[in-house]
Amino acid sequence: MAESSLYSLMQRVLEICTFITSIGDFKTHKKECSTLIRRVKLLIPLFEEVRDLKLTISEEDLACFNALEAALNNAKILLLLCNTGSKLYLVLEQQEVAKQFLLLAAAFRQALNKPLSLDISDEVREQVDLVRNQFQRSKSLEDPLDAHLNSELLSVLSETHDCSKDKLKGLADMFKFDTARALMKELQALDGMKFYMGLHEGVPSSTWALDGIPINERGFDQLYALLNDLRSLFPSEELEQDGPELKKLQIAQRAGVEKASMQPASPDAGIDKGVLNIPDDFKCPISLDLMRDPVIIATGQTFERLCIQKWLDSGKKTCPKTGLSLPHTHLTPNHVLRSVIAEWCTLYGVEMPKKRAKGSQCSPEDKAAIDELVKKLSSPLSEVQRNAAYDLRLRAKKNVDHRSFIAEQGAIPLLVRLLHSPDQKTQEHSVTALLNLSINESNKGRIMTAVHRCDRTHRRGFEKRLHGRPGKRCSHALQPLPGGCKQGHNWRLRRYSCPGCTTL
Repeated sequence: MAESSLYSLMQRVLEICTFITSIGDFKTHKKECSTLIRRVKLLIPLFEEVRDLKLTISEEDLACFNALEAALNNAKILLLLCNTGSKLYLVLEQQEVAKQFLLLAAAFRQALNKPLSLDISDEVREQVDLVRNQFQRSKSLEDPLDAHLNSELLSVLSETHDCSKDKLKGLADMFKFDTARALMKELQALDGMKFYMGLHEGVPSSTWALDGIPINERGFDQLYALLNDLRSLFPSEELEQDGPELKKLQIAQRAGVEKASMQPASPDAGIDKGVLNIPDDFKCPISLDLMRDPVIIATGQTFERLCIQKWLDSGKKTCPKTGLSLPHTHLTPNHVLRSVIAEWCTLYGVEMPKKRAKGSQCSPEDKAAIDELVKKLSSPLSEVQRNAAYDLRLRAKKNVDHRSFIAEQGAIPLLVRLLHSPDQKTQEHSVTALLNLSINESNKGRIMTAVHRCDRTHRRGFEKRLHGRPGKRCSHALQPLPGGCKQGHNWRLRRYSCPGCTTL
């Protein structure tokens, strides 16, 4: 297997591991979920070491890692199911979900039983053996609370519509359906599972990856009917305010085939968009608009991709909703939520927002122009260099896509080299272009690396010249970071406020 392919495989596996370890707050099967996540964490050093070996890999080792990738993907789906799925359905199918954890343990055990011929460290090999033995000893971990909820739920379902209001109230309390909004969220989760399992019109059942969990159509019917009965626990005013979905839809109808009665008769007869209340879970917490491309960040929160990307590109490293620090900036598509939003849009005759075409802000003409400007940075003519740096400075100021493409074309090392150009204007344009490029979080590491490699004598001389001109229109310099920074880079670009300084 080629070195680049091995690296790509390990990167994919590590991304899955990172996502898995960020999932939390499970609705059911909490012991199984936490145990699985702990074991996945123990496998991360193996994948990191194999990635860094940069060696070819045998067919046997490839089979091992492909099997581990498949097992990790199924682990991610199962954990997301317990994290975002319908609690009613998870409790109803408690034993079947528990079986999935045992099957998953067997898959991991089988993959890890394949002998690794790679020259990994003894410490990592011992850790892999430990995880394999843990999976070998896996057994069903029944949660007493889950078992109790299952018993109570089956008791209520057996009484169909003859269940007393007191018993319904007791069940709602146990499942924490204490508000109409909580009931609405459960309805949305149930809809999402039904859609993902392929029970909605036009969705093939193969979209449900965990084939071991049976699709209990009768169970869905019973749960929709139960949710319809639980509506009676809340006053109509609360349903109108906190659960518009519950007020407008006859939930029992969702279990049947009379879906047409819930849809507008024609596009022209749709609900007035100005009156329609978009569920809060469908709105981006940043823009408060309906999400078209929802993604999950490291803290488990979901945002519109474009909004959270702008947030990260501005240099912020915290979750906008919780304020927690982000251990990484990887964005994972929330396919389940997007499917639910699409279903909701269809139901109400709302046009589903289209995803923004990737790179649409950087046209082929812009790419060609940027490519030519980057080449001119290496020109032997000082004037050509100065004009190219100026044009790149302006383009880097305009939008995210230009900044990304300029960096991808290798402009950063060339701009850093021009910081000690004998032409002062070229220096100014170069340093300002670098500052504009650094707005994108992904460009900061590249700039730090290029600056770190810069000749120290030139760097200090440039800094001295720039400091010695108070009142300069735009004074910028390379300055040491207090205590250093990540990856051993000890320098960064810093802007100095001075009289007459204008925008970049």
